[in-house]
Amino acid sequence: MDRTRHLADSESKYRLYFELLHRKITEYHLEARDIYNMDEKGFLIGLIGRSKRIFSRRQWEKKEVRASLQDGSREFLTVLACCCADGSSLPPALIYAAKKGAIRSS
Repeated sequence: MDRTRHLADSESKYRLYFELLHRKITEYHLEARDIYNMDEKGFLIGLIGRSKRIFSRRQWEKKEVRASLQDGSREFLTVLACCCADGSSLPPALIYAAKKGAIRSS
């Protein structure tokens, strides 16, 4: 977890969030089948445990986050997962590079 997320984490914020969520579910008469959660995860295809890193001396000395770089020769793949509050889920979706304008369903 990064530092800003850790600092923003508090029981009162969670309580306020879930109180608001409960009010909206009640206000709009939502059922479990109407509520979804989606998440994504990206992967570099062809990367085998080695990455280049670039950072300033100040970042190194302060042990701040260091950005990973790749040489541009690998493809990026994103996987989407979508689950419903009723326990059902949609099939995973893949997003990957294609020829310009070549959009299609996998």
